[in-house]
Amino acid sequence: MEYSFSDGKDLSFGRTPLHLAAQAGRKEEVISILSQNPELIDRVDTQNRSVLHYAASGGHADVVEYLLAQRPNLVNLEALGDWNVLQAAAQAGSAKVAEQILALKPELIDRADSWGRTSLHLAAQAGFDDLVMVLLAQRPAQLDIADAWGSTALHHASQHGHIQIVKRLLAQGSRSIDAANYSNGDTPMQCAVTNKHEEVIEVLLANTPTLAKNVDNRRSTLLHNILGDAEHEFSLTLLEQVWSLNPEAVQVKDVMGSTPFDLALPRYGKVQKRAASFLQRKVSIGQLLGAFGEAALTAPLGAKPQDAKEELLVQVHFKPQDAREELLLEVRPLVEQQIMELRDALIPEVIHIVFEYLHEPK
Repeated sequence: MEYSFSDGKDLSFGRTPLHLAAQAGRKEEVISILSQNPELIDRVDTQNRSVLHYAASGGHADVVEYLLAQRPNLVNLEALGDWNVLQAAAQAGSAKVAEQILALKPELIDRADSWGRTSLHLAAQAGFDDLVMVLLAQRPAQLDIADAWGSTALHHASQHGHIQIVKRLLAQGSRSIDAANYSNGDTPMQCAVTNKHEEVIEVLLANTPTLAKNVDNRRSTLLHNILGDAEHEFSLTLLEQVWSLNPEAVQVKDVMGSTPFDLALPRYGKVQKRAASFLQRKVSIGQLLGAFGEAALTAPLGAKPQDAKEELLVQVHFKPQDAREELLLEVRPLVEQQIMELRDALIPEVIHIVFEYLHEPK
């Protein structure tokens, strides 16, 4: 719906034509309206937002400059939810407007809204790197301030995949890389994993390699977390990186008793087939038979070569029931050799037979 900005009637939510002209960046229209109705400059809408809020939220530096020249105290007004004009500029991502406001009232940088979010939180969440740089230059101490949910700027940037801001915050010396927020107990790393931001994960790991060894409140390692999403499969490059930093994680069980291998199995989603294959390449036959149990050995790995099937069936299926020791000695090396040579070709039912014979009580 088009509005005529010269119309003096209030619009929805208590907005005036002046508010809409300021938000749209129509400076000449703003000047014209105020010349006819100067009292409108002090009018607020039903959320207590002033004309300066509207100009700042549109990122219009020329309109902001004009309004501040006419009424400097507009910078003091806060809308409902403790929403100030600097936060309006932050939401728009306007570094220039932020600089204009901070030059007049620098203490606004420390003000938070009713959810505890400062302008830095909003800029990091929205991905405005230039604005983040301006705000940190003005107040470096804001770097690790947490909002009402315990999330810092690094949490917000990691959650939304803003790689340049993540790099900037780390370069500035953010100490919240291990900090868990209050809502889910998530660290910036977990925020990145949950939202599938692989580049952010790599940057965080490069900055702090020990993150690969951390265990969260669900007793999950990073390897658990990157394999636990049935809808997304991370690259083998990332799996290799995480594995190299913490190979022991493959045997760790989370609060549900699952190892990373369990989470990679196709019953949690076919997309994890490559991950299961990757882990089998990394794990010894002893670990497969001992630490992971039947699930690891019955993971579907692809094609079914008949020669592998027949050889295993001959060696395993027709062994007498009382030849347990002989079976263990003969079958185990064979299975190990097959896993090393055929890996992705081993068939589930044959591996299942091997597992049953090796673990059946005497």
